[in-house]
Amino acid sequence: MHHSSHKITARRLPWPGILIAACSVNAAAQQAPGANAQPVIEEIVVTGSRLARTDLTSTSPITVLGDEEIDSRGISRIEDLVNTLPQALAGQSAFSGINAGIATVNLRGLGAERTLVLIDGKRLPFGSPTKVAADLNQIPAQLIEQVEVLTGGASAVYGADAIAGVVNFRLKRDFQGLDAKLQGGFFHADNRVGRAERVLAAFAQPDPGSSTDGGSLDFNVVMGANLDNGRGNITAYFGYSHDAAVRWEDRDISACPFGTRNAGTELTCRGSGSQPALTRFTRSGAGGFNLSLDPDSNTLRPFDSATDTFNFSGGNYFQ
Repeated sequence: MHHSSHKITARRLPWPGILIAACSVNAAAQQAPGANAQPVIEEIVVTGSRLARTDLTSTSPITVLGDEEIDSRGISRIEDLVNTLPQALAGQSAFSGINAGIATVNLRGLGAERTLVLIDGKRLPFGSPTKVAADLNQIPAQLIEQVEVLTGGASAVYGADAIAGVVNFRLKRDFQGLDAKLQGGFFHADNRVGRAERVLAAFAQPDPGSSTDGGSLDFNVVMGANLDNGRGNITAYFGYSHDAAVRWEDRDISACPFGTRNAGTELTCRGSGSQPALTRFTRSGAGGFNLSLDPDSNTLRPFDSATDTFNFSGGNYFQ
């Protein structure tokens, strides 16, 4: 009698979506004259993950950001997180010079009003009475479990609002316990650019000097508990954010509108010809003139671009 045994073993891999098979084959036969041994399959075991990965099977590209990546980036503002993606351009944010007080996302540069923003698949309302784009400040950052970004073929499903794409924020639905986070930061600038300092001094503009400003504070608290053996959940959230201002005049490289003269060999502080504190009279063509009303003597004199221009950097915001 001849006995043969073959065994194949495999271990389950940690990556989702990987299927492996383990089988045990025993071939035992009693060889009789003129008979061939026939293998008998006793067991087949198929193991693997059933976790669906829509970003791998979807016909349109989907980018997914998890809560661990959100925490590791140390970002307190949602728009800063989305703007780090290559398919997103910076929309309204804390760093917009002229801001309506909202934060938006602009996919593929087609405009924030053409980007649809969802929370758990439900549309967000208008960001303000004058802005169609959704305001990301309505979304609690600490409750975000996952961010899904779809940029291709979204208008076929969601309509014309999603021409640029869709950003879906999935929130945590089974949070338990208490989680509090405090995050802060600030900016520091030496303001020691020699050429800029010399121009500011030559045109009698203030030099900001070394400065520490733009302090930001973000405080969030989440409390939650599951009910009825996990059949329900109640979650409470509180958030507070504050960003101090950073103005153009707080940096020497932007303290005045720089320009050049003498064929580009000399750096100047040009400013604007529209001076709010100076009356100016101009006419082009034949008999043209360019005059200013001197506020000290109350007489007309020729307009001097070196002294009569307006430094419009003051009051404009970096943050």
